[in-house]
Amino acid sequence: METLLNELAAESASVARAHGLDFRYVPCRLAVESDRRLLGRIVRNFLSNATRYTGHGRILLGCLRRGPMLRIGVWDTGPGIPEDSLLAIFTEFRQLDIAGRGAGKGLGLGLAIVDRVSRMLEHPLWVRSRLGHGSCFAVDVPLAPHPPMLPGVRTAVPVLPGSLPPGTGVLVIDDEPAICQGMETLLGDWSCRVVTAASAAEALARLQESRGPIDLIIADYHLQDGPTGRAAIEAVQAVLPAPVPALIITADRAGAGVISAGPGDPYPVLNKPVRPLQLRLLITHLLASASPSR
Repeated sequence: METLLNELAAESASVARAHGLDFRYVPCRLAVESDRRLLGRIVRNFLSNATRYTGHGRILLGCLRRGPMLRIGVWDTGPGIPEDSLLAIFTEFRQLDIAGRGAGKGLGLGLAIVDRVSRMLEHPLWVRSRLGHGSCFAVDVPLAPHPPMLPGVRTAVPVLPGSLPPGTGVLVIDDEPAICQGMETLLGDWSCRVVTAASAAEALARLQESRGPIDLIIADYHLQDGPTGRAAIEAVQAVLPAPVPALIITADRAGAGVISAGPGDPYPVLNKPVRPLQLRLLITHLLASASPSR
């Protein structure tokens, strides 16, 4: 954890000073379970917004332990946000124009992506703000089990295991735009080339536009106004030069046993919200298992 926060603090300190702000950072040596890149993206967004919208005063980056969770937060002395507008700032393309920010400034862009990424990681967001006094944006991350820490020993956010070949082509079929965007962000950070579609028909059309081969298919089981994810996978497999690995995701935990046909089913099932570590391990396994025959 300390390594990641050190990097973010170093990036933000010089920018804050250039804006005439006092930047403070409280190091943390605790380890957490997360995706390093995506967690860094969330905190970097908090720091960027704090620097941009704080006219004078200070910015603080630090952590608070909350039971099994670590709250990573950014506090600022900016103009603050009205209480009835806190939820609106996480809406796509929504900006709040608060007096004192200057022409062309608002708050909101980037936070919609933060919200999607936090949901993907299952890391709750925490926001507190007081108009005219400042704000705090934070994310709660599960602590990683580890042996007692020795003095001088540094810990970092673990890197997710499993090596994915750069440029791995992944087709994601899901009728929820937020899920598609979240998957595109997550898989893109793993150096995958991602194609998204809301239905089997759209997937077939997108394949005509794709500039590279598809190596894996991820489909939601329940697709609106169309076939199931399993049928969508079969429709895509029918037009591919050779079968590729595929998996199904679903929010229907009660029906997961029905969705999966059992040990012989070629398409494993993951429940939403998808855990990045579990997804990456499964993708690595599927690609490795398919490589001899491809």
